[in-house]
Amino acid sequence: MRREKPDFIDDKRGVSPIIGSLLIFAILVGMIGVMQSTMVPIWNKGVEYDHLDVIYSDMMSLKSDIEDVALLKSPKSSDIHRVCGIRSE
Repeated sequence: MRREKPDFIDDKRGVSPIIGSLLIFAILVGMIGVMQSTMVPIWNKGVEYDHLDVIYSDMMSLKSDIEDVALLKSPKSSDIHRVCGIRSE
């Protein structure tokens, strides 16, 4: 006695959970895409501004130290923060 093969084309029992799952996934992907295109540049701008502030203060202290060394003729050192992404070997 052979069983009949199930006919998957005409079987509609699992269609609505699959469509619902796909719609939820599409909404999540859309939300992540909107966040990436709107919020991430704002966050990066804040990080870049903080980095610029650190570099600017380092350069101002270096300029002051160079002037002090030139006038007083005594050695002086400055702390320069490492720039991210540049490796010194």
